[in-house]
Amino acid sequence: MKKTVVCMLIAAMTMGSMVTPVFADGEGDATHIYVLTAPEDHGWTGSVATFAKEKIEEVNDAGTYSAELITSADAAEQIVNIEDIIAAGEDNIAVVIQPIDDTVQSAIQQLVDAEIPYVAFDRIIEGVADSAVSNVKGDNEGIGAACAAYYTEQGLKPGDAVYVYEGDTSSVTTLRDEGFTKYLTGELEYDGKTIADDAKWSEDDLKSITYSGAMNWSRSDTKTAYESLLGDASNADIKWFYAEDDELAMGILEALQGGGIDDATKEKIMQLFDWMASPEGISYMWDGIAGVNYTIEEGTGRYAQTDDSVAYVAGKKNLPDEWGGGLYNDGKCQLNQYIVSNMAVNPNNNEPYSMSYWSTNLEKPKDQRYVDWTEKYGTDTQTEYFEENGLLKTVANVNVVLESDTTDIALIRSQCGKEITNASWKMVFAADQAEFDALWENLKETLTGIGWDDLVKFDMEKYQKVIDARKAAK
Repeated sequence: MKKTVVCMLIAAMTMGSMVTPVFADGEGDATHIYVLTAPEDHGWTGSVATFAKEKIEEVNDAGTYSAELITSADAAEQIVNIEDIIAAGEDNIAVVIQPIDDTVQSAIQQLVDAEIPYVAFDRIIEGVADSAVSNVKGDNEGIGAACAAYYTEQGLKPGDAVYVYEGDTSSVTTLRDEGFTKYLTGELEYDGKTIADDAKWSEDDLKSITYSGAMNWSRSDTKTAYESLLGDASNADIKWFYAEDDELAMGILEALQGGGIDDATKEKIMQLFDWMASPEGISYMWDGIAGVNYTIEEGTGRYAQTDDSVAYVAGKKNLPDEWGGGLYNDGKCQLNQYIVSNMAVNPNNNEPYSMSYWSTNLEKPKDQRYVDWTEKYGTDTQTEYFEENGLLKTVANVNVVLESDTTDIALIRSQCGKEITNASWKMVFAADQAEFDALWENLKETLTGIGWDDLVKFDMEKYQKVIDARKAAK
């Protein structure tokens, strides 16, 4: 709405400060101004017509000149409206027009040929732009660049799949498309800055951007298109969606919120979520199937992992026929989020959902590695060791969006990881301390050469946000 107010105010000011001096005749007769916009039916374009009405009323009340609003449902109707104005043959008239799309160019050219001055608003048609008294528009390239800059900050990388929902075939869409891609390629600034060199997109990278075609600035059209897009499994890799105005974005949001789902289905979904948050559902999520992955002890109610549980989960053994046979992962829940943590206490047995902390597992004979560890460190678990030695600190759980690795940092991280993996095994099996020390010094030298210091600096700055957020949460 702020954009609407600003732009239409400019248009009104244009009518007052530019049109009148040019079109009022020498005897002071008022110039009549026709304001042509899209219909007052939805979204931002509808708000344009609404605000134009208010400004036209102010203009008419002032009495210096007169004005009227003419809305057009589509480009064809707008062309007819322009031709009707020309055919009327009135003197001392002017036009303020928000072109529906570029096909209106021929009609605007007729205005020029008839020597009827006009102001173009919002959608500028290049072929006739030089003929306008004034071209009033927002920074559409800047809008596209702003979106690209934001997405880059959120982790968009060169070549990532992006789907662009376009408004129409006008200059608005063209400029917003160009602003988006020009920022990615480094040709355009946003907020005084260009994209980082290591994040720039090549022409080949831009091929991963898909354009919807004209959505007619329609929320409902975009919603339908988005639902159709998500229904195609081949589009699963698309994680970035650029909607070129708020109406299009609202269509996507409505689709995500299940606007097309009937009430009965929504009720079933909520029932599923309720079950997933119940002890029974959580047990299925974390522990698997009672009687297959674990048993329940009579009398104690304790859960005990079955001997075949690991084989089932690893896909090395088919499930019993009563559970459909096949492999465990064939029917495993594919949700990647858990409503309740595995360390939460199951009220059915008063133990964590995590199998590792079941008393039945803790009581099992320990392998030699565990025995050696407990003898060396004097505790049964790592948690106990940390607590007893003051190495465990409770911090606030915060949710912070962290900067993604740049291309260079990602490469350094990968190379360092490989070197550390290879060297650590050699160090574990070193024949003596001298060989260990030599391997250690060689590893440090190698990591430094790869760019270890840059990686540490990047991560320190990156995770400082987490530290600051935890401090603020205290």
